[in-house]
This record gives sequence, C-alpha cells and structure tokens, in this order.
Amino acid sequence: NGEFQQFHLDLKHLNGSAVHCDISCFPVEVMDKTFGIFVIVHDVTQIKKLEWSLRRSEQKYRSLKNHNSEGICSLDLNGKLVGVNPALEKMSGYSKEEFLQLHLKHIFHPKDLDTLKECIQNMKKGKGIVNTFEVQMLNKNGDYLHTIMTVIPNYIEDNLEGFYLIIKDITKEKKTEEMLIRSEKLSAVGQLAASIIHEIRNPLTSLMGFLQLI
Repeated sequence: NGEFQQFHLDLKHLNGSAVHCDISCFPVEVMDKTFGIFVIVHDVTQIKKLEWSLRRSEQKYRSLKNHNSEGICSLDLNGKLVGVNPALEKMSGYSKEEFLQLHLKHIFHPKDLDTLKECIQNMKKGKGIVNTFEVQMLNKNGDYLHTIMTVIPNYIEDNLEGFYLIIKDITKEKKTEEMLIRSEKLSAVGQLAASIIHEIRNPLTSLMGFLQLI
C-alpha cells in the first residue's frame, strides 16, 4: 500500500541459532507505481544479548533488594533517601512514600548520627570501603530498635553515586542478652548471699555451743 514498515524479527541461522534482526521495509516506486519492496535487515543479536544481560542483572538486584529479610535503603551523595525495600518498610513502620520523605535525623538516634555522617564523609574522600556498626533506629511508633548497620558505597563506572544502608534488627537478641546478664547478676548475688550466710553461720554455731555449755 506504499507505506513504510518497521518491525523486529528473529531469523534462523543455518547452524540452528537465532539471529535477532530489526527489519525495515519500504516500497520501490516508479512513476507513482509500486514495483517491489526493499527490505533492510539489521543484525541486532549482540545488542539484544547486552539488553538481556542488563535486564537479568537488574532483576537479580531487584530480587535481592525486595526479597531480602534485612532492611535496605539507598542514599544519594547528599544523604537524601532515594530507595527502600519492603523489609525496611515493615521494620520502620513507614510506607515507601513516607520513608522517602524522611531525613536521617528522623530515623536514627542523635548519638549515632555523627558516626554515620563521619562514615559517609570518609567514603566520599575515598578513605572508607565498608563499615559496620550498631545504631538505634526510631520506628514510626516512637520506639528505638537496636540494629546493626552496614554502609556500602554505590559505585557506577568508578564514580561514587551514593550509598546503601543494610540494616538488621537485633532488638530481640539485645533483650535476650540483657536478660542473661540480669540472670547472671542475680545468680552472682545469690552465691554471694549464700557465702555470707555460711561465713556468719560458722561463728554463730560456736557461740550457740558456748551458750549451751554456760
């Protein structure tokens, strides 16, 4: 009908492999009459392989981020929150939209902010690679969670583009540890009390014997 056409087509090579091609077709016209069609075949197999590899890599990254049991958020170079995974949404109590409106000072205990800022500054200067330390994170209900945070630089083509924060909630472990320490303290106090009673009982026994003798 005299119209230019463009589409994608997979051709079968003689060896059985697929050749990904972009096809361009346009009419051959002489004196306003169509006598045939020119077909231009452009082999885009390598480009398609690269696209597939990039798409696969992106899907792996998304799967790692979205299905990870640990909280993950990303920051730009200015410290602005630009991404968060479902695990951190659940941990913090904030939705993705709410979380991305927050500042670091709204999430972490003030005493831990200096450590985090220093870590980020060192990474900007190329002095730090990966840092892990304990921080207290404030959730939406106003409760502080004990967490272990790992800060990882995000490099793209050797350029620092931002940072990833990987956050693990260890609140239950901390409470268990505190209970164990309290239990050990009570046990030590009990042993000390038993020892004191023993030391008192010995002279009292002698005194009672003397009293009976008298």
